Amino acid sequence: METAGKGVWLVVLYASMVLFGCFFNNYQIFYSYCMSVRMRKVLVSAMYDKVAMLSMKSLTETNSGKLIALISADIF
Repeated sequence: METAGKGVWLVVLYASMVLFGCFFNNYQIFYSYCMSVRMRKVLVSAMYDKVAMLSMKSLTETNSGKLIALISADIF
């Protein structure tokens, strides 16, 4: 009888560890995605601040498509 009870206890322990492992693994993936979104937001904001400091002459000489391509290339 003791071996059956111990076996059930070990199965429950193993199942709970697998459940917690899956939960923490998915949480880590979710947290990584959130951090990457925050980092991208900071980089985009820094690039737009950089563009905002450009002079009016340089903005008129550069078309918007080229400016967007430059910003996108700098971010990635």
